[in-house]
Amino acid sequence: MILITRPEDDAKKLSMILDHKQIAYHRDSLISFSMLSKKEINITSNIFLISSIQAIYSLQKNNLFKNPELASGSFYVIGNRSSHLLKELGMNQVEDTFFDFNTFNNFLSQNKIKTQINYLCGDIISQEAEMAVETKKLNKIILYRTIAAKRFSNETIELMNSGKIDSVMLFSKYTSLVYQQLLTKHGMEEKARDIEYYCLSMRIAEFMQEKEYNRCIVCDYPDQNSMITAIEKK
Repeated sequence: MILITRPEDDAKKLSMILDHKQIAYHRDSLISFSMLSKKEINITSNIFLISSIQAIYSLQKNNLFKNPELASGSFYVIGNRSSHLLKELGMNQVEDTFFDFNTFNNFLSQNKIKTQINYLCGDIISQEAEMAVETKKLNKIILYRTIAAKRFSNETIELMNSGKIDSVMLFSKYTSLVYQQLLTKHGMEEKARDIEYYCLSMRIAEFMQEKEYNRCIVCDYPDQNSMITAIEKK
């Protein structure tokens, strides 16, 4: 049985796909989100980077697509899913879509873009993104905050202690950190070392392996479909 750790809405959608493929799973969302209000968000220029679906949901909820800067703005987007959603919502000013943050960073360097880009994001971003903020390539505009689960559900604890959970899906380094912290809290670190970890990126796998969770499988591409494909190969 595979443990889904995604936020609740994403976990529900993913579980329907796994149901169709007859893959046994258990859901325990390890992170959730709290959106900032419109008055807490200050947008002052019109060149943007978006790398998460949650950022788009926040813009939509706060009716910010009518903001003059956004309505006339240009968007760089990381991930095809986010790019498609923006276009579905009528934001057709997507200049380019990137595979991951590294490919976007390479684009900035190669094209010598000097204008600071507004990064529409959550409070927790990757180390690479933080470096771009520190060097003034990006201006971090927080649209939502990430909330970590305080414990595993009782059912998750029971399934892990009984050995029924034999694999875990990890979609972000922060979720992986929360997972590790909860293992420690519940005294299940050693038991969890025999579990297989499907990691969206090599960075997540390396983070897990630093704590000796070594049975990591890295997706060919950093998206959900690639992770499902990796699971089906087993």
